Amino acid sequence: MNVLAALVVTTAAQGQIVINEVMADNRGAVENGPDFPDYIELHNMFASPMVVSGMSVTDDPFLPQKYVIPAGISIPAQGYLILWCDVNFASPGLHTGFGLGANTDRVQLYASDGFSRLDDIPFGISVPDLSIGRVPNGIGSWTLTQPTPLASNAAQPLGSITQLRLNEWMASPPAGTEDWIEVYNADILPVALDGLVITDTAAGLPANRAIPAFSFVGGRNYVQFFASDLEEPDADHLDIRLGAGGETLTIYAANRTTILDRVTFGAQTANTSQGRAPDGSDNIVFFPTGAATPEAPNQILITDVIISEVLAHTDPPLEDAIELQNVTDSSVDISHWWLSDSAGNTKKFRIPAGTVLAPFGFKVFYQNQFDTGMNAFSLNSAEGDEIVLSSGNASGQLTGAQTIVAFGATRNGVSFGRYQTSVGSDFVALNSRTFGMDNPVTLNQFRSGTGLSNASPRIGPIVITEIYFAPLLAPETGGEDDEFVELHNPTGAPVKLYDEDFPTNSWRLRDGITFNLPLNLTIPAGGFIVVVSFDPALDPAKLASFRTRFNVPEAVPVIGPYTGRLSNSGETFRLQVPDHPEGPGPSQGLVPYELIEAIRYAPATPWPTGADGTGLSLHRTSATAYGNEPLNWSTAAPTPGRFAATPPPELRVTSIAVSGGNVHVKFTAGASSSYALQSRPQLVSGSWTSITNVTTVSAGEVSVSVPTAGPAQFYQVIRTAP
Repeated sequence: MNVLAALVVTTAAQGQIVINEVMADNRGAVENGPDFPDYIELHNMFASPMVVSGMSVTDDPFLPQKYVIPAGISIPAQGYLILWCDVNFASPGLHTGFGLGANTDRVQLYASDGFSRLDDIPFGISVPDLSIGRVPNGIGSWTLTQPTPLASNAAQPLGSITQLRLNEWMASPPAGTEDWIEVYNADILPVALDGLVITDTAAGLPANRAIPAFSFVGGRNYVQFFASDLEEPDADHLDIRLGAGGETLTIYAANRTTILDRVTFGAQTANTSQGRAPDGSDNIVFFPTGAATPEAPNQILITDVIISEVLAHTDPPLEDAIELQNVTDSSVDISHWWLSDSAGNTKKFRIPAGTVLAPFGFKVFYQNQFDTGMNAFSLNSAEGDEIVLSSGNASGQLTGAQTIVAFGATRNGVSFGRYQTSVGSDFVALNSRTFGMDNPVTLNQFRSGTGLSNASPRIGPIVITEIYFAPLLAPETGGEDDEFVELHNPTGAPVKLYDEDFPTNSWRLRDGITFNLPLNLTIPAGGFIVVVSFDPALDPAKLASFRTRFNVPEAVPVIGPYTGRLSNSGETFRLQVPDHPEGPGPSQGLVPYELIEAIRYAPATPWPTGADGTGLSLHRTSATAYGNEPLNWSTAAPTPGRFAATPPPELRVTSIAVSGGNVHVKFTAGASSSYALQSRPQLVSGSWTSITNVTTVSAGEVSVSVPTAGPAQFYQVIRTAP
């Protein structure tokens, strides 16, 4: 007997296929290819497969067939289909060609006739990395959910609306921008905002528009509402404007009578926000002009004390350590201040009473101090961490001033510290530890260190030496294929660009561009590698053209493709090296990627100008100079895979000395160039003032002497021309 088995696939009807989950602000929760796109999940409610070809989804009711599901697509019985809301058609899956709005949008599902609407979900303010979905799966009401693509929905627990605070407001913004109000959620859980009313009506029942449905704020997070008088209908816009002369703001519950929070403020200053510092507290302050923090922690920046150095990856006789430095010429009492590894929970380690930093002095706190008690913490060296220093008083209250540093994964025994550049400060890996007792035999010896000035940044062993970010040809004519990043090994030994013990883990580029370097790749001593945006293996003709046009030596590998593009307006990208995977523990198997260097380039000053679409590239003037310093770069014709024909002159301060009431500065200079000696009284704040200018005829060392300008002064030399 012959038995013929057949799978019957029917065409979906209304109610059989539903929109089941929507992710509108996917920042890092669900990955597809190299990206984290928004997505729409469709669900087949029935016990047999359903054809969905010809059905369409849209975010625009006037364009019901904005994306039509292609032929040959069906959803398994009680199964799911993910539609990625992006234009990255090279990644796996189906792509709609449009994204979703994180603060207001809607998703509609239409039958194949193009006008029968099968499902519709309008939504308001999204929580980053959380979705909205039907609970129970497929049939229930919409709520905030954990992202579960291709699986049953899981509701996200919600917190209390009583934890909402009017946290910051801007009633006199710069011309051309809107008034705004920031709402802070002090609950650790997300909170639903649906139906709540924000008003400037001081008395009586408010008639203002309620916050639209399916709007949420994340746990210990923020939403910025624009007081635009509803010039836009989005959920993050209000039907009020703020009075610069002062008024009362109130958040009401959905019944419009229960007050959740209320603030009254007086006359406001132009381009200056006012609010609670720290977040959610009763302490209301004006923040520095131009330094508003919408959707970010409120803080008055601590400027007299800095977090100078941190050690996070240790084995005995070392342990985690945090070094503070007073950068002023006056003593600073830091009694009752707080150290923490979380901006959301700043009161972890309370600095003992009587702790005073001497002028320009240091204080080191060790793990045996801050890793004890109920709020003990240690530093995360595998995934990176942050250090938060908050001012406090004897009553245990925070007073609103704060400073934060963040760092990524760190190598064992390598500290991160503050390094001052001509444009600010970076927190980077240092050449050596400088806690005061840095090569101890015992842990107690290490803990005896009282702090020292930081060492220079750790550089190499591989560095980024050339960036061609704005090719001469326009992108539509193929100019993006000329983009490249040049890597160089300035050492006297070959460098393997992978972990020898785990050779499938290779070095990588991240942020502005994304690329994992090939396995088993080595840069010889003094050698180069060129990373490009096209695939040299798949397009040998393009590779040959690239080598010919730029005269790339045949021995120099040209590798790619990286994803993303080097922004013509400037951005940051990072070179990272893998450490060994984490052993047993909560991060078991995680491969920490440690920063070799980050370059934050720009096409305009203070970076060298002239490389924006002119056919020139950015060249590092010295492979051993700090990479994220604009003064260490110049513009010249592209030379991928080789040194420039005429290396740009290197600017380097060789000595600073004080004698006879004068400061004596020596620096190396190039020929026919102009330089300025500048100073300021604070290390991390204030404007640089030019003291004197120097124009050179020939290259060499230059000496400059100027009178001292006070008890404390910091100096830098900058190249002003050419």
